[in-house]
Amino acid sequence: MNNPIYEPRGRAREYGELAVNIYTGCNHGCSYCYAPAVLHRGQEEFAEVQPRPGIVEAVRRQLEREKKTGRTIFLCFTCDPYPAEIDTTPTRAVIQAIKESGNHVRILTKGGDRARRDFDLLDSGDYFGVTFTTDNLFYPAAEEPKAANTAERLATLEQAKYNGVQTWVSCEPVLYPSAVFSLIRNGWYIDLFKIGKLNHAAPPPEIVKAGGWAAFGEEAEHLCREHGRAYYIKEDLRAEMEKARGT
Repeated sequence: MNNPIYEPRGRAREYGELAVNIYTGCNHGCSYCYAPAVLHRGQEEFAEVQPRPGIVEAVRRQLEREKKTGRTIFLCFTCDPYPAEIDTTPTRAVIQAIKESGNHVRILTKGGDRARRDFDLLDSGDYFGVTFTTDNLFYPAAEEPKAANTAERLATLEQAKYNGVQTWVSCEPVLYPSAVFSLIRNGWYIDLFKIGKLNHAAPPPEIVKAGGWAAFGEEAEHLCREHGRAYYIKEDLRAEMEKARGT
């Protein structure tokens, strides 16, 4: 493994200019996950999570060799940096390597409390984010059976905010639009909302009932503006909105 830090392409660039994937897969079991298809792996194989061989040393070597500094590196696209039921110290070691080299991290996780261990490594130049998909606050959602529940994720996000870390939330895939609207109204501790849709599947019933993706996007944008939230509408959702406007 020579260059584990890479430049994402396509939709992935909406999340980060550089990225690294620490593990071979993810065991959260999310029904909507795109990564197994991208990696050409079956669900069972993808759920057998291991650190990528030599990942920490490879990250350190690349950072030293390329003299990267002042960049923000995304963790992670094809895995969660805090998968369930395994030792995640490689995540901490990767964060340490990135920070010691003068760079920053943008974390996205469904791991909840598992991420708190590493908050001492983060500062105001870093970003900590969670994926928000459901209004099922206190129990694991059927769509994400081994991920932390929503309440735990949001509590972890709030703690990051108290610690002075920049916070963000990825509202994608959107399964329950009313939950997204509620989060926008009440998420004072969230510095940035990234809002998308559900791709490669039929719109969920709540979206259909509410008038489709364009109507959802317009309402989400309206609420962000009304409540003074910094936000980014992802390209797929923006295209639906512009199509409905005839632009």
